[in-house]
Amino acid sequence: MFENENSKIMVFRPTFEEFKDFPKYISYMESKGAHHGGIAKVIPPKEWRPTQKYNMNHIGKIVIKTPVSQTITGQQGVFQLFNISKKSITVKDFKELAESTKYKTPNSKPEDLERDFWKNLTFNPPIYGADVPGTIYDKDCEYWNINKLGTILDILNASSKIKIKGVNTAYLYFGMWKTTFPWHTEDMDLYSINYLHFGAPKSWYAIPPEHGKRLETLAKGFFSGSASDCSEFLRHKMAIISPHVLRKFSIPVNKILQNEGEFIITFPCGYHAGYNQGFNCAESTNFASERWIDIGKKALYCKCINDSVKINMDIFIKHYQPNQWKEILKQQKTLNNNGKENTKFILKKVITDKDKSSSESESSPESLSESSPESNHIVQHKKENEYKQTNNSIYLKWKEIPKKRLKVHVAPEQCQKNRKNKDRSNNKNNHPIINKEELTPKQGSISMPLVWSHQSFDINSEIAYNRFVSSSAVKCAVCIYFSQNDSESLLTGISNQTTEKNILVTELCYTKNPSIKMNREVSFDYIFGEKESRHSVLLECSECFLRVHNICYGVEKADSEWVCDKCSFLKQQAISTINATLNLNDVYKKFDTVFQNSIDEKNICCCLCNLKGGALKRTTDGAWCHIVCAIAFPDVTFSNITTRGPINISNLDPARKKLKCLYCSQHSSSMKHMGACLQCKCRKCAVSFHVTCSFHYGIALRFGDWPTLIEVVCPKHARQKLQTVSEIKERPPVVEGDFVLAKHKNGRYYKAKVLETSMVLYYKVVFEDKSFCFDLPPGDIKSVNAKDHIILPGTEVDVLWPDSVTYPAEVIGHYHESNCLVSFEDGSVLNIKRNDLYAINEELPTKVKKKLSHASETLNKFNHSSPLQIGTKRLRKGSQFLSNTKFHL
Repeated sequence: MFENENSKIMVFRPTFEEFKDFPKYISYMESKGAHHGGIAKVIPPKEWRPTQKYNMNHIGKIVIKTPVSQTITGQQGVFQLFNISKKSITVKDFKELAESTKYKTPNSKPEDLERDFWKNLTFNPPIYGADVPGTIYDKDCEYWNINKLGTILDILNASSKIKIKGVNTAYLYFGMWKTTFPWHTEDMDLYSINYLHFGAPKSWYAIPPEHGKRLETLAKGFFSGSASDCSEFLRHKMAIISPHVLRKFSIPVNKILQNEGEFIITFPCGYHAGYNQGFNCAESTNFASERWIDIGKKALYCKCINDSVKINMDIFIKHYQPNQWKEILKQQKTLNNNGKENTKFILKKVITDKDKSSSESESSPESLSESSPESNHIVQHKKENEYKQTNNSIYLKWKEIPKKRLKVHVAPEQCQKNRKNKDRSNNKNNHPIINKEELTPKQGSISMPLVWSHQSFDINSEIAYNRFVSSSAVKCAVCIYFSQNDSESLLTGISNQTTEKNILVTELCYTKNPSIKMNREVSFDYIFGEKESRHSVLLECSECFLRVHNICYGVEKADSEWVCDKCSFLKQQAISTINATLNLNDVYKKFDTVFQNSIDEKNICCCLCNLKGGALKRTTDGAWCHIVCAIAFPDVTFSNITTRGPINISNLDPARKKLKCLYCSQHSSSMKHMGACLQCKCRKCAVSFHVTCSFHYGIALRFGDWPTLIEVVCPKHARQKLQTVSEIKERPPVVEGDFVLAKHKNGRYYKAKVLETSMVLYYKVVFEDKSFCFDLPPGDIKSVNAKDHIILPGTEVDVLWPDSVTYPAEVIGHYHESNCLVSFEDGSVLNIKRNDLYAINEELPTKVKKKLSHASETLNKFNHSSPLQIGTKRLRKGSQFLSNTKFHL
C-alpha cells in the first residue's frame, strides 16, 4: 500500500473492474486513509490505455502559447519563483529545446537528481510549457478520462454551462529538467488528478493536510511582504521551501516518484510541490466529491488576481444538501426584509449634514469638471478642526501633552515628476534626476514632539516624544514603525484598533547575523509558540517613559521599576561623576538634575539617523542606535538576538552615509547631515531617507520576502502600493432589491435601487499601435464568437470600434466582473459596474463622500458628457510598458 516504509503516501493498484468507477474508487481510497498523506499514487491496470497510440506528429504540432521561463531567487532552502512569459512554441520545438545541452537532464544517478535539483535551482532558468488547454486522451476512452470523470464538479458544466479552464476542463503540461511547481493547494481546495502520458518522471512532495496550517505560518514568516498584500499568497504558486528546511520546523514532508503511465491524486487542503526530471507530458484537471462540499464552503481564494477561481457553492448545496439550502433561503428572506425596513435610517447615517453641505457646494458644473476622474486633482489633507472631530485620534492624545514641539511638514505629494528627455541620463542604469524643489513639502503642516540630534538636550522633549509614541494604537516604540495606520494617523488623526500586545516585528528581522547558527529555527520556535516563556509584555521606562514590548527590546525579566538601557547608562555615568560626598540615595533623588548635566547625554543619539529618543541600544563600538534602524539596514546585525544587542554596524556600506535624507534635509538649513540613509526599493528610484524620518512623514516600513526582510519605499511608490492593496479587499455582496449609492453619468453618487445583478465577461486586448482596452465587451469582437466561447490569450481578433471601423488586436486575457442594473430616484436606469457602487452599510472612501448628492441634483444639474460622434474613437489607453513582442497575462 505504501511505496516505502518512510513515506505516508499510499500507492493503489486497482483491478480493471475496480478501475471502471472513478468516484467510487476515490471513496475507497479515502476509506483506506489515502487523503491523510495529502496525495496518493494510482497505477492503472494493464488493460487500460488513455490512447491506442501516441501520435507524436500530431502532438508535436500543438502550440504552447504561453511558455514561461522560471526564474528562481533565494537562498538557504527558501526561494521565490517568478514566471516570465516567452513567445509561443510548438511541442516539437520545445522537446528539442528540452533535450539541448543547455536544458537537458544531467548525467547523474537517479538517486542524485534530487540533490542536483536543489543545488542548481537558481541557475539557468528552465522553460515550462504549462496550462496548455487540450487533451491527448482518445475520445472513446471510457474510464478515468480526465475530460469526463463523472464527479459532482461536472454539475457546473451540465447545469450552468460553466467551463473553468484547468478546473473542469483539461490542461496539458510539457516539462523539462528542473521545471517546478511550488507549494500550493488546488483552487477552492478541490481534488486534482494528474496523469503522466510519457517522458521523464515527475518528483512530488506532499504535506499531510493536518500540517497545512503550520506550513502557511512558516511561509508567512519567510514571505511576510507577500502575506501582507494577499492572505492567500500561496495560491500565487511562488513559494518554494526545501524539505530539509520544512523538517527543521517539524513539518513532515513525504515524497514520491510519478513515472509515465501513472496517476497522482491530490486531496483537499493537501499542500504539494514538485519538479520534472526531464522532458515529459502530463495532463491534469480538478474534480470534487460530496466530502469536498463542506470544505469548499470554507475555502478562501486570492483576491488580487482578476481571474482567480471562485466557485459559488449554492448549486452544490442545492443539489446535495437540500435541507441546508432551505435554511439558507429562509435566512436570506429574513435579511432582505430587515434590510428594506432599515434602508432609510442607514442612508441618513451615511449622508451626514457635513457631507450634504460638501456635496451641495461642489455640485456646480465647474466643480463637477474639477473633480472628474480624468482631472489631476490632488486631495488636500484635513485641516486641524477636522482632526479634532476624531475623538480616538492620536492627534488629540499628543495635543494633551504640554511639551515643546517642533514643526514638521507632511510627506511630499510625490518623489519625482516626469521631466523632459533632456533631463534624463543616457545611461539606463543611473537613477532618475531628482528635483529638490519638487520634493519640498508645500501643503499643510502638523506639529509633533520630535527631538533632533543637532538640538540641545531637553529631557522634557524626549519624554513628550516617548509619550506620543506610547499613545499610538501599537504602543511599542519599535513596532510603531511597521504600523501603516499609525504612520498615516500622523497625517489623518485616525487611529487603528491594534491591541497593545500585538507584536508587529517578526523574529526573522533580528536574525541577520550569519555567525549565529540555527537563528532561523530559534526565531520560528517563537512564531509557532513553542517557547512558552516568551510572553509579550509592555514595559515602560520609569525615567524617560519609553514604552516597548519586552521581546522587541530583548528583556527576559523586568522589575516593576524598569529602566531602559540609555537611562541605565546615564545613571551609571551620573553616579561616577557626582560629588563623592553625596550619598547614593541623594543621587537617585536628584537624578533629573544629574541627568540633564551629564557629560554624555549629548552623545546619546542614534548613529544611523537624526532623531534622539525612542528605543536605543549600544553598538559594538560604544555608540547608540535605534533598534528599528538596525532592523531596517540589511548590513547591520545584532550580536545577540535574544537581548537585541549590542548592535554591530561595522559592516555598514560607507556609501549609505553619503546619501541625503529627503525629509530632514528640507527641515532646517542648520541641520547637519548625519547617519545613514536607505533608498526606495523601487527600481531606478534614487530617493533616500532615514528610517525614522520616513515614518514620521507617513510612510511605514514594510516586510519583504526572504531574503529581503524589510522594504522601504518613497511616498510616491508607497501610495501606489497602498492603493493596489486596498483595491483587493473583499466587498460586501449586492443583491437584487438592495439600496446602494451608485455613480451616475455626471460622476456623482446618488441613492439607487438594484434591479438586477449579473456577471459580465470582459476581454483585455492590445492593438497594433500598442494602445489597449482592458474592458472590451464580447459583442465588440467580430472575427470570432466571443460570447459563447472564451477566447484564449494570444488570439488575433478584429474589434469593432464606435467609429464603425474594425481594428486588429490581440487578446491578452479576460475576466468576469459583477454588473448591476440600478434605478435612480430621478427615474433613470443605468448598468453600472460593481466598483462604481457601494452598499448602504459599506465604508465609503473620502473621494466618494465628497461626491454624494441627492436625486434633485440629477434633474437640474446634470453634466452629461456629449454623445460620441461618428468618426471618433472611444478612448484607448496608451501603453508604454508593453513590449513589441506578444503579450500574455
